[in-house]
Amino acid sequence: VSWVDVKAAPVSRLYLSDQEGELQARLRFGYSFHLTDETEERVIEVPYESDLPDRSIRRFSDNETESPWLLLRIHRQPELEKAACDLLASSAYGLKRAPLPAQAGLFRLRARTHAVDFLLNHIPRLAKDGFEIYGEEQLKTARVNRNRPSISFNVSSGIDWFDVQTIVNFGELEVSHKELRRVMRKKERYIKLADGSIGEIPEEWFEKYKYLFALGEAQDEQLRLSRHHITLIDQVLGSADRFSTDAAFEQQRSKLRALLADGFAGIISRPLPQGFTGELRPYQKAGVDWLHFLHDFNFGGCLADDMGLGKTVQTLVFLQSLYESPTRPAQASLLVVPRSLLVNWQREAERFTPNLRVLEYFESSRSKDTQGFEQADLIITTYGVMLRDIQFLHGYTFYYAILDESQAIKNPASQTGRAARLLKASHRLVLTGTPIENSTIELWSQFAYLNPGLLGNLEYFKEEFGGPIERKNDENTA
Repeated sequence: VSWVDVKAAPVSRLYLSDQEGELQARLRFGYSFHLTDETEERVIEVPYESDLPDRSIRRFSDNETESPWLLLRIHRQPELEKAACDLLASSAYGLKRAPLPAQAGLFRLRARTHAVDFLLNHIPRLAKDGFEIYGEEQLKTARVNRNRPSISFNVSSGIDWFDVQTIVNFGELEVSHKELRRVMRKKERYIKLADGSIGEIPEEWFEKYKYLFALGEAQDEQLRLSRHHITLIDQVLGSADRFSTDAAFEQQRSKLRALLADGFAGIISRPLPQGFTGELRPYQKAGVDWLHFLHDFNFGGCLADDMGLGKTVQTLVFLQSLYESPTRPAQASLLVVPRSLLVNWQREAERFTPNLRVLEYFESSRSKDTQGFEQADLIITTYGVMLRDIQFLHGYTFYYAILDESQAIKNPASQTGRAARLLKASHRLVLTGTPIENSTIELWSQFAYLNPGLLGNLEYFKEEFGGPIERKNDENTA
């Protein structure tokens, strides 16, 4: 019988396994030794024992051992072993000691620790803190993909929308778009991959891309966003690993970036139309230029000057510019006003834009024939007539659909609000001195008319914007 004394410091080893669908970890210790000074290092393992023995005897044999009776006298270090066990049982690693009658050194996951979270986040910390990990490859309860995912986007342009294809890879594995959209919308941290393993979505993605996945409409393997979301898409591309875009998107993005480069100083000053008879104050001229800017980028807008500051004349001058240009619109524009403001609009149009062809569509004898619209530049009607004639008006695509005193549609569930959203137009404007009176929902209702989809559906808006702003006074959300 030959004896070898083993006096090295113990190395903590953690063996992972599945037991009845539950992930478990067993603590053991490896003590290294040399049979002789010339032989390579070997390791003998011992389990953790609750009575913390200071010595263990083990028989050792391998192909290079001549004696079949080589015994190892392992001088254990109970203080270090206990410290390792206590550290493992702390909340730092998501483990707890298995209850009796389980053997000492057996650990289970804590109640709030998910197996995937343990493997992806706690195992690297254990390894960093000196624990050797074994058995992960054989686990069936959960298999994880430790690759940090990459994200790339392909953007293509439609008539008035952008299609965004999102490609996420965990190493060589590509994530299905449907599954990615589901976990992003539900804010789930883990995603199942094609080989059955689990990947972790980076936490910062939920903030970076939440509006993309919330506002985009699912279209097979891509998202469709309205033209109004160009700034959102531009922001998303800035944080992507890779992206590609088509020429139409790049043209729009370049125009917008040039405009924003100097704090909107790039809004072009336009000459006043020849058909305008009057003078504009500087702020009114700036308002007309802003309306042209919205027009150039196909944005709907809210002209929200206070009462008496000239929203009417600014709108008329803008329309006169469009209808006297060489590329004058083929369609008429629609203006919806409260009945009490009909005379004011008629008088202002005659005074400032006498060449603008105005059709009054509010008399009881009005003709429901769109052929008459072709002979007009601007059709003026009331909210009441719009509501009663919406089926007829819905059959014509106006160039502009403009709502004056647009707080009339502040309730999105009202018949007037619903009717207004049924109007078809290439461009939209609203005029009001009070875009918000009582609730942010009033603003949503007007933007649902102006730029459909820009702020998402009503339930999404309430959850992401209305609630935080009104109940929590969240200035960042505002």
